Amino acid sequence: LQLPATQGVSMSAARVAGVIATGASVGSLAYFVHHRTQDTVPISNRSRHLVTTPEYEARLGNASYKQISSTLKILPPNHPASRTVKAIGERLASTVDTSYGKRSWKFDAVSDKKQPNAFALPPGHIVIYSGMFKYARTEAELAAVVAHEIGHVVARHTGEKVTDTSVMNIATLALSTLSGLIFGGDGGEAAFRVLTVGNKLLYELPHSRDMEREADMIGVELMGRACFDPMNAHTVFARMEADDKRKGGGGGSSSYLSTHPGHGERVGNLKKWGR
Repeated sequence: LQLPATQGVSMSAARVAGVIATGASVGSLAYFVHHRTQDTVPISNRSRHLVTTPEYEARLGNASYKQISSTLKILPPNHPASRTVKAIGERLASTVDTSYGKRSWKFDAVSDKKQPNAFALPPGHIVIYSGMFKYARTEAELAAVVAHEIGHVVARHTGEKVTDTSVMNIATLALSTLSGLIFGGDGGEAAFRVLTVGNKLLYELPHSRDMEREADMIGVELMGRACFDPMNAHTVFARMEADDKRKGGGGGSSSYLSTHPGHGERVGNLKKWGR
């Protein structure tokens, strides 16, 4: 069945209109992000874009903390590990300039010796697993771990991740739609898959590693302000690197598929920044 010529022209015009509308949407998004969401990271002075507010980030962080903490064995406030983490955390947090934004700091220690882990959530939740004590053996070394997590909060990395995810999802959907309109058939679906994988490998993971480096750098600055010797920071990751090598893990070398820089790189950076 062959469509009448006028009907074929109508469908082509609709496709052109769709392409123009989608292109205009992408352009509007790019303009908004570039001109209306500019921000500067405290201490590092890196320029970036944020579409979130501190209030939204605080609500998101509090909700996440409530959900995650219910699955963890958080040690009581009078436990020696809890008292140590809190004392170090409050000493570091007292050096955070109030101009960076209002924070509500809370420092927890979790009983889990198998997990050398720590995480941070806005507006100031800092959680340190007891497994970190294997590598952070002194107050100054533990301060390096806590300062790194405080660095994530000061830099508002949660808001930045939300911004990146939102913008990239919208851009990926728009561009895959545009591909479908231009090439037809499965062009849009194929473009969506390629753009999703490309964004992960070429932007999301590298940017995650950059934010970890930034938190390390901010943490070193906060350690100095709180009168902890910043040269103690690198020893934590040096022990992790040695432990990985003993286990045959290659010393935690950096990978394109990793969210964090390798231990060896972090040791080098922390030595340089701690001088």
